[in-house]
Amino acid sequence: MRLWTNDQFSACVQPKTSPDSSRIEGLLARLQRPTLPREWPLLRAVWALEKIGTPEAWKRLEELARGGAGVVVTRAAKEALARRRKGKS
Repeated sequence: MRLWTNDQFSACVQPKTSPDSSRIEGLLARLQRPTLPREWPLLRAVWALEKIGTPEAWKRLEELARGGAGVVVTRAAKEALARRRKGKS
């Protein structure tokens, strides 16, 4: 039977850095605070604007993205805009 040193064990247990690690961290951060039922209509509105996809809809999403830090709708609008930018690349 082979015994491992603490360093060897730690290297196996530590998460590897990968492109997905930041995405995973973002998903975990979302779980820290659940979405409240009163926020659902706002999130559906962001989703609808993203799906509509007209210049006017993107303008509204940009306005929402300039909202307060930590506000669910602001975060959702920023994520929608990021998806749009990523899709254009």
